[in-house]
Amino acid sequence: MQLDCTSALESVRVVWQARVMVDVPDFARDDPFVEERYEQLDLAGIEVDGVVFESCVFVAVDWSDAALHRCTFVECTFERCNFAGADLDATRLEGCTFTGCKVTGLDWTRLDWPAVRCYDPLRFEDCNCFGSYFVGLELHGLAFVDCNLSDADFCDTRLHDLDLQGSMLDNARFDGASVRGVDFRGATGYSIDVRAVRLDGSTFDLPEGLRLLDSLPITFADRVD
Repeated sequence: MQLDCTSALESVRVVWQARVMVDVPDFARDDPFVEERYEQLDLAGIEVDGVVFESCVFVAVDWSDAALHRCTFVECTFERCNFAGADLDATRLEGCTFTGCKVTGLDWTRLDWPAVRCYDPLRFEDCNCFGSYFVGLELHGLAFVDCNLSDADFCDTRLHDLDLQGSMLDNARFDGASVRGVDFRGATGYSIDVRAVRLDGSTFDLPEGLRLLDSLPITFADRVD
């Protein structure tokens, strides 16, 4: 019986220590957080205002439904993080990399996008960006590689020098967009009206690129000798 009690107490101690390790950090300070590493934190629904993170690493952090107001992330790395339903009101992202993250349904127009195009662009790899809203933005140099961009809205957006290689674009909307120098190689599911969208300098591969012909009032017939 004594052994059972001892084992139970040890289990409680281990669980308590684990909970202490993942306690929510105190972000209520004026100084920036520099080169910090955060792993397996539950920050769902948290409200953070005006915090600056520089060269920080976030691994398996749950930011779902979080309200990040006027925050700044500079050259930060996000791995397997969840931003579903988050509000990034007036938040700035510079030179950040997202890998294996869930960023579904985000309204990217709420971010603070720099007016000068000399900042480091964002990079997304193997991320779920389903239903993202980019309407009217000017996106330069961003990379969405092997991402799910299905149902994304790029209407009236300037997409210049983007890397969309290997991404899924089913039901993505490009009406009125300016698509210049965008790499669509390996991308699938896109439907772009070439009569309404500028595609200057963009790269497509075959056979997927033949989908661009769907918007033209033409008919293909078998060759007749």
